Amino acid sequence: MNTLDNGIDRILAKAANEAVNADAALLEGFADTQLPKDVSLRAAATVKTGKHRTSFGRLYKKAVGVAAALIAVISLAYAVNIYATYERQEIWGIDIVDKGDHFIVSIVSTQRSKNVVEEKRAPSIEPENADEKTEQDLITAYVITYSQNGSTVMRFSQYCSMDASCKYDDDCTFSETWIKNNKALYTFFGQSGRSEVWWFDGEYFYTITSYDGLPVEELVRIANSVG
Repeated sequence: MNTLDNGIDRILAKAANEAVNADAALLEGFADTQLPKDVSLRAAATVKTGKHRTSFGRLYKKAVGVAAALIAVISLAYAVNIYATYERQEIWGIDIVDKGDHFIVSIVSTQRSKNVVEEKRAPSIEPENADEKTEQDLITAYVITYSQNGSTVMRFSQYCSMDASCKYDDDCTFSETWIKNNKALYTFFGQSGRSEVWWFDGEYFYTITSYDGLPVEELVRIANSVG
């Protein structure tokens, strides 16, 4: 998944993604939506002055200025009408910033996690014939590792955080998924071959890391068993 810069590139990508997934009724209702004048002006200004380093940016350079502004305004209308609706239903979103040699991935939430781990949780689905070990049992973090023949094959973490963000190498690929009706991020690490899911349920943050590089479907199945 290509990470887009902040600005109109990210808005266009979000609008395209949400437009595909939005239901027909919502799209039909878009026909009656009036785009605020200030939004139109901001869109036009962004197209005129913004710096575009992605494939979207290369497309803009080839487009006529007026046509590019029109595309941006229409896409912003979809983002305002459709993406905002999804934001009302979700307690957090994913922010991925490409720093060139690494990514900074953050969970941007309307809710704060608990200050302490009041209830320890763990997946009921575990790697076959694995030895379970509590690696950390702290006020703000609970971590379990699972080993086979002396090698760690999976790690589960439940923790509290006021600023949930991580640094990832530039060989990572990301995709969005869902765990118990909560948005989640699946990451595959190209060099090491491991995989991970990361999510927030309004109380705690969780990560499950597979050192065998389990696919998203399997990691989601394990994550859904956390309780």
